[in-house]
Amino acid sequence: MLTKILNRLMPYFHPIYWACVLFPFIAGLFTLPFVIRHYRKYGGIAVLRVMVVYSFVLYCMCAFFLTVLPLPSREAVAASEAPPIGWIPFRNLYLCMKEIGFDFSNLSTLKSRSLWWRLLKSNDLFLLVANTVMMVPLGFYLRYYFRFDLKKAILCGFLVSLFFELTQLSGLYGFYPKPYRYTDVDDLITNTLGTAIGYCISPYFTFILPSREEIDRISYFKGKRVTFLRRVFAAGIDGLFLLMLAFLDMYLVTGRKKVLLIFLMILPVYFVLLPMLLNGSTPGQALLRLRTVDTDGSPAKVRQHFVRNLVLYGIEPVIALFSGAFLAFLMFTLIDSGNDWGGFRVFAMALSAFFPTIAFVWVLRSQIRFGCLPHDHYAHTVVVDRKKNRIVPAE
Repeated sequence: MLTKILNRLMPYFHPIYWACVLFPFIAGLFTLPFVIRHYRKYGGIAVLRVMVVYSFVLYCMCAFFLTVLPLPSREAVAASEAPPIGWIPFRNLYLCMKEIGFDFSNLSTLKSRSLWWRLLKSNDLFLLVANTVMMVPLGFYLRYYFRFDLKKAILCGFLVSLFFELTQLSGLYGFYPKPYRYTDVDDLITNTLGTAIGYCISPYFTFILPSREEIDRISYFKGKRVTFLRRVFAAGIDGLFLLMLAFLDMYLVTGRKKVLLIFLMILPVYFVLLPMLLNGSTPGQALLRLRTVDTDGSPAKVRQHFVRNLVLYGIEPVIALFSGAFLAFLMFTLIDSGNDWGGFRVFAMALSAFFPTIAFVWVLRSQIRFGCLPHDHYAHTVVVDRKKNRIVPAE
């Protein structure tokens, strides 16, 4: 019995597998707009919100892949007949019950346990149940996180199901010359029913989780402090902008020297002139609602922007790169037992450990003694929330 159930479920594992494989790439594309929106709206991001939103994205991918995978070849679809559209609700279930032995003119057959047992094991009933269960999580998310009422949840479940059916009916939006899957009105009914069931039973499973309002309060509370992760995302966005400018420079300008010269001219414009024009923010900081100010709260000066960004994007990355190289060499000397280096090996190990140690102490001293990283310490600056427009200790 268990083997039969597993064999029946096996075709569903393939789409879920591919959804899990592709999820990191989709999540990577989704992360940047997600981070920008929530930092701008709340000033912080709660860990539970990240878990809920990303699990919802993974669920949507699984549900979509379950409706379109596996993909046949275009030649096979072109050579086959287009499957008909099932306009009559539960017609396949009705035919299945008749084939099993149910006689609706003789109601006594409805009392037969053996017939009901055969129906429970039938593929037609299994498909109806599977299509219902597939949409139950959607009802969970719509009620718990998106705070839909029942009518909106049912409408959303119907529209999502309609999207799936139109995807199949259009042959994956024209990729195939004809539909390659059976489009059935039963799917609309069972998918919508599954959404409604998920909506109704969600309180029995989500009572241990904080409400959406509590998640928002946590995000607002985190927004009172300019976290290190928030500054890292801002720096990453600036890095992406610079990378785009570098590619644009290489595309428009010919000659390596000219390309390098123009890019070197872009850096002070980006990190010094633009912050002066954007009220103390680089483009990345502006997107995450941050600004750099003097430690006394006054606007940072040109010199401070120059020193801060020179250390942040110039000196600190170089030190980190050299520290990584020295640590890699240190690991090599530790595991290399093929040659006896003698005293030189000890000297090489000590020298390899010296530079990373000094770099670590330098950063740690700045953080412990001054409460900030070296780029803010030497520039006498602090990063604050633009909306609050006041100095709040950073984490």
